[in-house]
Amino acid sequence: RDAVVLNFNPWVFSGIEGLVSHFFRELGAQMKGLQTDRLSEIGNALEKYAGVFVPVVGYVPVVGGVAKEVASGAKALGSALAKTPSLEAQRKTIREKLTSLDTRIVVLIDDLDRLRDEEIREIVKLVRVTADFPNVVYVLAFDRFRVEVALGEDRESGRAYLEKIVQVSYDLPKAHPPDIYRLLLTEIDRALERTPHGPFHESEWADIFVHIIRPLFTTPRDVRRYVNALPPIVRVLGMEVALEDILAMEAVRMFEPEVFANLARSTGLLTGGSDGSSEEAREKMAPLVGGGGVNESVLREFFTRIFPHSARHLGGPHYGNGSLKEWRRERRIASPEVLRFYLEHRLPEGATPSAMITAVMAALGDRAELTTLLEALDDGQLESVFDRLEDYEDHFPPETVMPATGALLDQLPRLREGRQGMFDVGANLALTRVVLRLLRRIDDVDERASQVDQLLPTIKTLSAQVELLRVLECHQLAPVERVQAWRMELGRRVSQAPPESLSAERDLGALIELAMTTHPDDDEVRARLQVALDDDGVFVRFLRSGLGERMSRPMGRVAFDVQHTLPWSALVRVVGDEGR
Repeated sequence: RDAVVLNFNPWVFSGIEGLVSHFFRELGAQMKGLQTDRLSEIGNALEKYAGVFVPVVGYVPVVGGVAKEVASGAKALGSALAKTPSLEAQRKTIREKLTSLDTRIVVLIDDLDRLRDEEIREIVKLVRVTADFPNVVYVLAFDRFRVEVALGEDRESGRAYLEKIVQVSYDLPKAHPPDIYRLLLTEIDRALERTPHGPFHESEWADIFVHIIRPLFTTPRDVRRYVNALPPIVRVLGMEVALEDILAMEAVRMFEPEVFANLARSTGLLTGGSDGSSEEAREKMAPLVGGGGVNESVLREFFTRIFPHSARHLGGPHYGNGSLKEWRRERRIASPEVLRFYLEHRLPEGATPSAMITAVMAALGDRAELTTLLEALDDGQLESVFDRLEDYEDHFPPETVMPATGALLDQLPRLREGRQGMFDVGANLALTRVVLRLLRRIDDVDERASQVDQLLPTIKTLSAQVELLRVLECHQLAPVERVQAWRMELGRRVSQAPPESLSAERDLGALIELAMTTHPDDDEVRARLQVALDDDGVFVRFLRSGLGERMSRPMGRVAFDVQHTLPWSALVRVVGDEGR
């Protein structure tokens, strides 16, 4: 015979008050919804039966009640009960109607073990007092150990009580680990197939899954809880964090919440910041690794693979600054910046999104496209781009060197001048460090010089051209005679530039000194420069570009002392004498 299946979800109802009435009312409503006369009659009878079990508290004021209101509530309760047929009469009616059915009613109650102890006891009691209803079968799904403990003072007494109620038990076989692992991988793919995410390094993922994630999962419920949490966090983190690290972090967050909570307080220890002496660091790592109890071996794998810098505190290898660049480039949480974003879910002020860095790298070989991308950034973000590009120094294709160098140097006028603190190297150096790493990607010195010959005249400002020559000369990236020829030509072009052009140059002091030192005996060059310096705008720009800062911080003070300086000897060489 066919069966009518009804579901009762105790999670919908909070607390144990009125649980019995909720049960019968819910079953009655479901039976009425089946739209058959006989089942509808039973549904109506069950709903009336539920009214008998409405708790008295529903008729009594909860807050601020006075004697008159309490009396009124009691009267209402008495009136309601007087109009209601007796419990036994209604029970008899329901039994008669159920007996006449030619089908069984199966009541499913799932996740019983996830309720509080008192709620578990109420549900089991409910099944016990209604177990003699004809043609009604209860199917309870629960973890035996959890329910037995909840039902008695000890597990043995709880088991004895349960055996009196459950007539037939069926123990589901324990999930086979390989099946759990296959399910986990399948569900991860399904959960994230439509969710944009950051880079995914398959070579790292294999070890992370086997050594960190897989050992934590033992049941299909574990898998369901885990994959349900993945899409929201992956969407929030976007392109900024490598996917395999997110998957590992979320597994630890779910199964080892206390360890996860301590990560935010241990960022320096995990990523190479300030962590005290080696002995202090080892002492701080011990509770992190040992905080997982039975999962200690998993946590050790977690820290050494997700935070490789911490491996040295666990007897593993040391990692240097080169690794930090690699981790940031690959958006691994081992990078301090990436971990900060993971924990705070936002980029620091002035930081550039990783999607933009990816776009910049893709456009390195197209000067026009790269220029468009860079000009779309605000001035503060440019420095962030320069900083991030250093991470890719071994990944610049040689054919992109000159287009990229030209586009980057053309951004020089937008960079801030001066320094923002004692340890700030300045925006110019942030730019030229990237230029240096680009130029080094061309191995042949003569080929590099030949390409610079073509690039120099296309760079928009003379100040950017002199920056390029400084890099080539200081790092011996071109033959000395070629550099000298470029300097001579640039000095001549400086002397021929109109005043309105010179007044806009960022590094005018260096340009004028270059012109004078490369043409010391050329009276025409000196005369042109003197005429240019007679222009107020040019002279002010000349002084401003030579203005320097000397910073110091007296012992015991927080603030820096700033002293402004002028290159007096250079000024005298240019102007001619101090009297002028």
